[in-house]
Amino acid sequence: MDNSTKMGTLSEAMNDLKGKGYREEFKISGNSLKTGDEKHSFSPEQIKINEHFRFEGESDPADMTVLYAVETD
Repeated sequence: MDNSTKMGTLSEAMNDLKGKGYREEFKISGNSLKTGDEKHSFSPEQIKINEHFRFEGESDPADMTVLYAVETD
């Protein structure tokens, strides 16, 4: 699945997603995603990846960040 979209910067992509209604930032914890306040946790089966964005460092392609726009149950 490749629904990636070209964006200039990570902050531009995050702002674009907020404009589309994405409002929660998650962190990976073990084998799940947790909300920032850690009140909710989602297993891989409860997560759908809608879009992803990949950013590489200008001087070092190994310096990489991936941003996923996800939907949860």
